[in-house]
This record gives sequence, C-alpha cells and structure tokens, in this order.
Amino acid sequence: MDKSKVDIREHYNRIRKTPKERRNSKVAGIRYANNFIKAVLIRQYAKQDFAVLDFGCGKGGDLKKYDRANIKEYYGLDIAEVSIYDARIRHNNMDNCFRAFFDTADVYANPLNLNKEFELVSSQFSLHYAFQSPDHVKNTVLNVSRHLKIGGFFIFTVPSREEILKRFKDNNLENVYYKIRYNESKPNEYYFTLLGCVNDCIEYFVDLKMISDLFSKVNIKMIRRENFEIFFKENLKRNKELAHNMRVKELNKEEMEVISLSRKLKRRNDPYYRKVILGTKYKHSKIGNKPQAKGIVLEKIGVEAKQPNSAVRKIVRVQLIATGKRISAFVPYDGSLNYIEPNDEVTIEGFGKKGKACGDIPGVSFKVNKVQNVSLIALYKGKKNKPSR
Repeated sequence: MDKSKVDIREHYNRIRKTPKERRNSKVAGIRYANNFIKAVLIRQYAKQDFAVLDFGCGKGGDLKKYDRANIKEYYGLDIAEVSIYDARIRHNNMDNCFRAFFDTADVYANPLNLNKEFELVSSQFSLHYAFQSPDHVKNTVLNVSRHLKIGGFFIFTVPSREEILKRFKDNNLENVYYKIRYNESKPNEYYFTLLGCVNDCIEYFVDLKMISDLFSKVNIKMIRRENFEIFFKENLKRNKELAHNMRVKELNKEEMEVISLSRKLKRRNDPYYRKVILGTKYKHSKIGNKPQAKGIVLEKIGVEAKQPNSAVRKIVRVQLIATGKRISAFVPYDGSLNYIEPNDEVTIEGFGKKGKACGDIPGVSFKVNKVQNVSLIALYKGKKNKPSR
C-alpha cells in the first residue's frame, strides 16, 4: 500500500469521538445535513429485501438508515480497520437487524469478487479516493459492475471538481468550518480540512466524464446528477418529519458553502433500466405500467407447490382498487398470513426478477409488500404493529 493510502487509513483510524462529542461539535449542523441527504437517498433507492454493498462504509453510520428500509443483507467494506471494528459493534447493538458482513478492503485500488450480486451498491463520500490513478478508476468500475444486479442502482456522493476549482479561482477556499489547500502543480489532488472532523487529508478530483465513459462500456448509465445544496433545500421541504427527527435545520451561509462542495449521482445497470424508463417492464402486467398497486383482500387460500413433498404456499386473492381486476399474491415469510385478514388493504408488487411467475407457485406473479400501509416485513419482525381499520 502506498504512503498516501496509509495516511488516509491512519487518518480515519485516529478519529474516535463519542456521540456526545459529535452532537456538541461546531460542525454538527453540517453533519446532520449530510446525514439527512444520505437518508433521503437511501430511502429512495434501498427497498425491502435488498442486498446492499457499501464501499467505504466507515463506522457504519448508515446502518440504521438501511434498517429502516428493511433490507435483507448488507456488506460493508472500508480501508480503515478501526472503522470496520466500530461498524461491527454498531451492528451488534441493533435489534432484529438485517444480516451484515464487514471486512477491511481497499475497494478502489484492488480487485474485489464476493461471488454475489446486489440490488444496491453505495459509495458515500469516498469514491474520490479511486481517482488517485486511472487504473484505480478502472478497477472501481469493474468492482461495481461485477457486483451490481441488472436493474440495480449504484449511488454515490463526491466532491465537485468544478465547484472547488471555481472557488480556487475566486480565492475562496476556506471559511470558519472548512479549508482546502490546493497547488496547481499537482492538479489531480488537494487537501481538505473540516473543523474537528478531517485534518488536512489528501483527496482527489473526480473526473465525471472519465468514469461515465467507463461505466457506459459496462452498460451502467447515469440517470441523475445533482448538487447537494439544491437536493438539500428541495428535500428539506418534502421531508419535514425526517428532517425534524434527524435534528436538521436551515443552514447558515458558511455551512451551506461546505454542503455545496459535493454532488450526488445515481446510475442504473442497463438494459433493465431501459425497460423501466420506456414503461415496457410492466406492459403485460395486470397492475399496469407501474411497479406496485393497491388492492383489497378477498380471501386467504393455500396453493399446492410444484415440487413433491413441498409445503402449501400461502396466497391471498386481491381485487385491485384501480382496475377492479382480481389477482393472486404470494405472502412471504412464515406466519405472515396471520397479519392479513379479508377486507384489508394491501400493496402488491411483481414477484420475481422481471415480474414473472417464479419459484414453485404456479401462475402467481405477485407478492404482498404492505398491509394497511405498513411493511409486511416490519410486521413480521415485530418492528411495527398493524393499524386497526
């Protein structure tokens, strides 16, 4: 491992703060805002039963965000062994949580093969370390493409090269919260300081055109790119309850200068993405050109499985509210049928990779996702109670 990577690893290994120290930090408002942005992003793209691969997971600060999304499985990788240790402890202290695996790895410099695909791959505030060299960028793209399912998302947040260089030109690279040290003789790198959190740590400029071209070659297309400041302001209005729960408030001008240094981007693995955008993914589905639909439960029944000696599968007959059509929907998780009664409102979605019938349930291509607007897996895990009608 070269010296700069050792310095980065040791820098993050040294950061050991208690929750009280973080709450009382002068940059607490900035941290809350960054966490809020990640929470909104994760809420949008991490769905029930997803498997998630997190590059640069740090101390596991996003674990609770993923738990609220009811994901099934989580793999967290980071270059700093102390951060991985802390992430394991954080996960062990969470009740009724998803399965999680943690390991120390330099996912940007070294090849990675977990022999597993994920619906969501995430890299929050760490992808810029891949830009130490073009070879590392190429390796990162291969690591993402190797583990991202068709139709899956890769979400990442990175510092904005354009914004930093603009501020350099305007001689505006610091305020009371942050400082950037940049030398034009080394145009690929700069040193970043955030009061009480990051101390003159080397970072690398992200070349979005380079990485976009490389991702395009492996059929992973960019679907959105947005400045943190715009995203933060828009979602602060849309997610007032979440913002309140996360102690997020309006930022002052200098705090916003720190937030606006970053961008968030989302990519989706083609060709499945094209089907979603064109509306052809659901063209032949009884629920129409959308991924989910609501309906009223008519009855609970059992369907004999295809395989010999297999158990009877639990099914509900549902009448769709929008179209009046009647369909059969699978009820996942043993005992979950007890949470569903006739006349309950349920949300159903396609069952199987492309909404087609799969497994050993003849002719059933949908499954129950929510009951009375509460996630079925949350009811199953005892995290929520079913509301009365």
